[in-house]
Amino acid sequence: GNITFYQNDWSHAAEYYQRALELAQHLSDVSNSIGITINLALVLEAQGDIQGAGLYLRHVVSTLEIQSSHSLAQLQFLVQAYLALGSVYIKDSQWTEARDAFRDATRLVQSHSALERYRFASLLGLVEADLPLKRVQEAKKYMGELNNYQLNPLEEERFIKIKTNLDYMTSQ
Repeated sequence: GNITFYQNDWSHAAEYYQRALELAQHLSDVSNSIGITINLALVLEAQGDIQGAGLYLRHVVSTLEIQSSHSLAQLQFLVQAYLALGSVYIKDSQWTEARDAFRDATRLVQSHSALERYRFASLLGLVEADLPLKRVQEAKKYMGELNNYQLNPLEEERFIKIKTNLDYMTSQ
């Protein structure tokens, strides 16, 4: 599944992830089931099935949130699910829900130093969700925290696009 995912071969990736998910569930392997479910949701999102992706991601979040304690791997899955869910909500113009998902991801990142690598994505997601909600001051605060990051080209492109939108909103 992962190979076809990175080749953008969505139909085969979905097929392989579905088979892997069935096997993991048959073996009662919760951790692998969760990771596979997140990947399957990302494939559905890439195929344009926003509702299907959201359904899988909400299932992952609810499954992990009901647990009383989490391993580091489970916390990483939870942050990844919140980030992906926020992105799905943004694509569906559900700004408040997106903000809530990114806020929950940020809360986890801030409470566990091992999750620091997700801070940029969670804060930028908050900015992206805040702009349509006209929460300009909050967006500016988060954007200020992001100015010191070393970004890869994709992150930089997204950052510049969102910063341009924020600058436009603050100039009006």
